Amino acid sequence: MKARQFLFENLVKQRRSQCFEVLSSQIQILSNPTDYYLALHKLVNDAQQRISMTALYMGTGKLEKYLVEKVQAKIRDNDEIKVTMLMDYMRGTRIGRDGESTLGLLKPIKVENFNRPVRVGFYHNPDTGLWKGKFANGPLREIFGVHHMKLNVFDNNVLITGANLSEDYFTDRQDRYIVI
Repeated sequence: MKARQFLFENLVKQRRSQCFEVLSSQIQILSNPTDYYLALHKLVNDAQQRISMTALYMGTGKLEKYLVEKVQAKIRDNDEIKVTMLMDYMRGTRIGRDGESTLGLLKPIKVENFNRPVRVGFYHNPDTGLWKGKFANGPLREIFGVHHMKLNVFDNNVLITGANLSEDYFTDRQDRYIVI
């Protein structure tokens, strides 16, 4: 037993990156898109210190708008909460069939909260350049590089997924969802 403990302690000392140990009881696997959407709402409601959401894009339908309204309400109720939202520039500025984009959906969060600790950003891959990226047409411009992380942090809770923040991922497109 002591040899195993010694080995573990030395492995931890050799690590070059941060490690957070969690118990299996602190991990929840969500089984369907509806649970994912409901978990996002619960985590937003319960957050007191920070909300950080990042994805390729956020859709512009009713479910997404309602989620944004929940984040806005949380900001109004808690002046101190830090909110960070990061999406991909190429996908986030694409105008959909409804004439809307992620940028248009999230812009009010920043505009209405300019004096609060709220950050809304759109990552543009520097390797795409102007010609391959910003000036390419429609979805083609997204093939040159995208910000594709899908991670949400609410205080000390982390929701890792492969799903974007959009209605099809909230209703019928199955992915993986892990809450730690």
